Amino acid sequence: SIKRTGAGFQSIIDCIYSPTMIFLAALFLGDPITSHQVIGATFIILSILLSSRGFSSQENQSSGIIFGVLAQISVVIGILIITDLFSKVSILHLTTLRLLFGQFFLVLIMRPKKEHLKTLFWPVERKEFKYVFLSALFGSFLATYFWLLGFKYSVVGNAAIYNQTSSLFIFILAWIFLKEQFTLKKGFSLIMALLGAIAVSL
Repeated sequence: SIKRTGAGFQSIIDCIYSPTMIFLAALFLGDPITSHQVIGATFIILSILLSSRGFSSQENQSSGIIFGVLAQISVVIGILIITDLFSKVSILHLTTLRLLFGQFFLVLIMRPKKEHLKTLFWPVERKEFKYVFLSALFGSFLATYFWLLGFKYSVVGNAAIYNQTSSLFIFILAWIFLKEQFTLKKGFSLIMALLGAIAVSL
C-alpha cells in the first residue's frame, strides 16, 4: 500500500485503524458501538476519499487504498484474538512469537521461488544492512513490544487512539525526510482523519 500511495497518503489511510478496532471489538468481544464511533468512522472515510482525489494513478490509488485497509483489518484481528493472553503470557514472549511466526509464513509464501527465498535472508547490499537492522529493531520489534504493552495496560478504544497518533508523525516525517509534497488537501484530510479517530474513542 505505502509503495503505491506514498507515506503521506498512507498515514491518512491508516486512520481507519481506530474505527476498525472499535467495530471488530464489538463483533468479537461484545463491546458496545456508540454514535461517536459512527461519526468518527464517517470522518475517516471522507478523509480518505478527499485525499485520493486527483491522485496521479487511479490504479495505484485504488489498489493502494484496498491494500491499506486490508492491512489495518489484519492488524486489528491479529491483536483482538490474543487479548486473553495478556494476563497469562509476558509481552516480550508474545512479541517474539508474533515476529517468528510472521517470518515463518513469509518463508512459506516465498518458497516457490528460490531466488526470493535467498533474498529473504540477505535482501540488501552489505552497506545497507545497518538500515535494515535499525528498521527491524525500531519498526518491528520495539514497535510491536510497546504496541502490545499499550493494549495490556489500557482498554481497546484508548489504546487504539494512542496508536493512531502515528499517522501524524508519519505525515510530518514523510514531508521532512522523504520530501513528499505537502498540500492543504492532504493536511485537511489528515486533520479530518485524526478527529475521526478521536471521536471513535470518546
